Amino acid sequence: MNRLTLILSIVVTIGPSVAFAGGLELQVGPNYGAGAVDAVVAPGTGEHFFDLTFLETPPDQNEGMDAYDVMVRAPRPGISLLRAEKPGDDWAFGPEADAHFTVPESAPDHLLIEVTIPPAAPLTDLMTGTKAARVYYAVDPAAPPGVYDITLDPQETGIASGLPNRALPPPVGVTDPGVVLVTPEPSGMALPGALGLLLARRVRRPGTR
Repeated sequence: MNRLTLILSIVVTIGPSVAFAGGLELQVGPNYGAGAVDAVVAPGTGEHFFDLTFLETPPDQNEGMDAYDVMVRAPRPGISLLRAEKPGDDWAFGPEADAHFTVPESAPDHLLIEVTIPPAAPLTDLMTGTKAARVYYAVDPAAPPGVYDITLDPQETGIASGLPNRALPPPVGVTDPGVVLVTPEPSGMALPGALGLLLARRVRRPGTR
């Protein structure tokens, strides 16, 4: 159990499929949607990365964020998580923040990211498009072609607020996965096949958006 236990228990109670009014979502990869392909990757082609991006859901509010935790999970075998770093641009705490970015748990199937700011540092009002982390991954050389979802664990992903008048920060929705299409073909040639795979996946999983 990590340091945001109280916050995260609320996320679990509400459930990850609920639309969060006046809250936040955390998007995995450049494209939003459970069926939207974020990357087309051939097996054994080295490391790749995606960003975790905050999205505000209206009405906007000042979160007063002073810490956040993110648990990233990858399907094994198939995808290997390599490491997580501060994003190269648009970091949620800003380029001048003296924030402490750590990855206390790192394994091929999961990464736990913990970020805090010093007690005297300014609190953060999150904006859509600001980022929580950059996550690096690789496709296993023997991974069969198909669609692989890299997801965020709702039980261990959340923010903390330092505002004195906020009893609890908004929960963080984590319904958007990072969708990796694994194919032996170059990315440009693989796009027609990607559409067929996604159509087949939607037929198999009618509850998927």
